[in-house]
Amino acid sequence: MSSESVLPVASDWAGTAAAILSRYSPELLEAVAAAVVKPRGAIAPEDRVERILGALDSPVVIDRRLRELAEASLPARHLLALLAHARASRMPLADAVSLVAALGHPDPLSGVRVALECGLLLPDLRLPATGEMGGGVLHAFEAWLAGTPVANLALLLPPVVGARALPFALGLPDARKGERARPVAGQAAFEAEKARRAELGLPPQEDEPPVPADPVMPIGGAVEADGFDIPCRLSALWQMAGEAPVRITQAGEFYRRDADRLRQNANLIHSDDAAALALPDPAGLCVDLARSLGLLVARESDLLPGPFPAEWKSGPHDMLEGFYKALFQSRSWNPRDGWNPDPEAANPFPSASLLALLLLAELPDREWIRPADLEKWIHRHHPFWMGAQRPGRSAPWLDAWLAGVAHPLRLVEFARAGLTDEDGRVTRLTATGRWLLRRADRPPEPPVYPQALVVQPNLEVLVYRQALSPSLLARLSQVGSWRTLGNACVLILDKDTVYRGLESGESLESIKTLLENHSGRAIPGPVHDQLKTWAGRRERLTVFPAATLLEFGTAADLDEALARGMPIQRVGDRFAVLLDEAAGYKHVRIAGNRDYGLAPEPCLTLADDGVTLAVDIGKSDLLLEIELPVLADMVEQGERRSARITPESVRRAMDAGWSAEEINRWFHRRAGHSVTPAIAAMLHGRSATAVVARKLVLELSSPEVLDGLLQWPVTASCLGERLGPKAVEVPRDKLPLLLEGMRQLGIEAEVAT
Repeated sequence: MSSESVLPVASDWAGTAAAILSRYSPELLEAVAAAVVKPRGAIAPEDRVERILGALDSPVVIDRRLRELAEASLPARHLLALLAHARASRMPLADAVSLVAALGHPDPLSGVRVALECGLLLPDLRLPATGEMGGGVLHAFEAWLAGTPVANLALLLPPVVGARALPFALGLPDARKGERARPVAGQAAFEAEKARRAELGLPPQEDEPPVPADPVMPIGGAVEADGFDIPCRLSALWQMAGEAPVRITQAGEFYRRDADRLRQNANLIHSDDAAALALPDPAGLCVDLARSLGLLVARESDLLPGPFPAEWKSGPHDMLEGFYKALFQSRSWNPRDGWNPDPEAANPFPSASLLALLLLAELPDREWIRPADLEKWIHRHHPFWMGAQRPGRSAPWLDAWLAGVAHPLRLVEFARAGLTDEDGRVTRLTATGRWLLRRADRPPEPPVYPQALVVQPNLEVLVYRQALSPSLLARLSQVGSWRTLGNACVLILDKDTVYRGLESGESLESIKTLLENHSGRAIPGPVHDQLKTWAGRRERLTVFPAATLLEFGTAADLDEALARGMPIQRVGDRFAVLLDEAAGYKHVRIAGNRDYGLAPEPCLTLADDGVTLAVDIGKSDLLLEIELPVLADMVEQGERRSARITPESVRRAMDAGWSAEEINRWFHRRAGHSVTPAIAAMLHGRSATAVVARKLVLELSSPEVLDGLLQWPVTASCLGERLGPKAVEVPRDKLPLLLEGMRQLGIEAEVAT
């Protein structure tokens, strides 16, 4: 797939950072070590990486470097604060440059370069397709910053730097107050004229007044979401991908059938908010978020269900923090065009979305703003929209994003701006939004409602979304199928969903306890009986994640071992799983062992007849038990197991799909050599031809005499095809001439009748 993958960082930050630093040239590594460590003396080359990592893990050292950076390069210091506000350990270079430029810095790349040179940021040198570290040596950051494609360039923020980078003022304005509506070129001309007048002592020219924002007077109370609308939709998407993978082409587009499945699924596209309905392709948004969160994982061209995020086990705030980080990692969807996976196309919306939230954070507490005023400021300052001439580029998108993404995730809340819908709405950050932007403390956890669902006898479960928790949502999604989503969701229990729950680690008892604990009553009898029936069928299969298999010589030997009380479980006529290795090995004598992680070794020996195979039990394995009966007929010869290949068994194998070449390769693996001539005749007999005819044959006492007859012209003209060392064919009409020539040589021939 061509869409950018999200590479993990925090799970092994030290290993990733060490691998990146090892790619620096000695001169560059020395300069970075001097900047971040500031040693009193020289650092030995072999110690530089370790000293840099030690400094980056020290809050005291990082606080000192951040203070120095604020004085040396304000763009670089702003960049670190922006990454910290996004809670990002990794950010695409294009987003970082756009955000710094939106703060008014004329050369944002210089800020990136300074942060890299100080060691407080690292370039992500991993390959986007595989996540493996690339090759080559990095000699200068300028060369890396000039690399292409730009979409593959990203910055990594050390965890301690991100934790210590705030608070730090970004200098963003209160967007309600408006600003001077003067383009960049006009501002430059104004400043030049202002300097000229001051130099000549002329009175200053009058400045243009700020453009005022519309007055904001909300009517009614604030509307805040519960934070579970999008998680419920992603749970429904996870179930849909489990039924059949979501397939994506090499260009990153959905196959037609999968696009129809996604965009016709009411659970993925439904919204009660009219403004959210303007959001393009909400199903594509769900897919992009699910990939960023790991709920969907890519395997070649298929998107398959992944594990539910670990944050969902902790509580709503941790779940929403995961979504907040995923918003700025999503690349294939945007709020203007919907699903747009082109990796070469500019995607300014993650950085613009963060900028909108940061502008909201600048509002005084409990104050409101119109989304249009936020979008107007972004269009004037974000480099993607500054001076844009194409109408499509300036199309409004922020109101739909706030209503369809930020509001369901509890980042913002809304209030009516007037008595009618035409008056629009105003917005502000919630307490959760301020905390996620790291502008406030973590808010209290929402109340827990013990009764969250009602189990009905028809296997429908009515789930109250107000009482949901992330862990309950994940577990219900594994044991049931969401029919409808809303304030009251309907979950269906059926055979396939219960099997899925059992495979995920649930049991009949845990499913029963889950439903009863959250409904406050025993589940109905018909539901219990049906769950018991389904679980009973599923639990007839025993899955051993790892096991030691014992192969006995005969079925009677296995029966005898079971009768002696050996700790084993039969899994075949001659095979058993060893349940207690410490006690089990005392009861048997091991003739051989087999590691199935290795390639099979030769274990067959062929008899002189070329078709009888003797099995070496010490070297054989379970796969041979499946393969051998296809190609040969099993026979017993005393205690040794053997098989015989016959024309009928060869035809049986070829009818099962084995080709002659595959049978020959199988013999190389299992016997250590190619097929015997007898077996080759069985393999190729169908294509062979034969002729039966009576012929005169001259047989001599030695090959040397025959060689002479074939060379002497008198007799050579009377001989046909040589049939062996001492035999040759004789045409009937040439027999008298041959006998005469042989008499001249003194060879007497007896003609048999």
